[in-house]
Amino acid sequence: MNYKFDDSKVFFTSDTHFYHGNIIRFCNRPFEDVEMMNETIISNWNNTVGLDDTVFHLGDFCLGGSSEWTKILDRLNGKIYLILGNHDLKNLRQGYVDRFEHVAMQMHI
Repeated sequence: MNYKFDDSKVFFTSDTHFYHGNIIRFCNRPFEDVEMMNETIISNWNNTVGLDDTVFHLGDFCLGGSSEWTKILDRLNGKIYLILGNHDLKNLRQGYVDRFEHVAMQMHI
């Protein structure tokens, strides 16, 4: 796959773990609950990433089903490429692949 970035910015991120309540405790994230964590990450993301920017998400994007994934993806700026993490694999069966620019186990950039 060839990537063309034009004048857009390119970002790399990983392990957002949207809707993963236990990650707050496991990783000592400074949030009271999942809603606060999700809203903070979305706000920080959109304050940094423009609509035409490119984001490579390096795995563990979100837990949950179609409702949760859709709620998050509908609110995030940028063209998102997902490199799958262990928490993302089961969600492939639920049809989220078309919500990303590209989804793969690995990418050569």
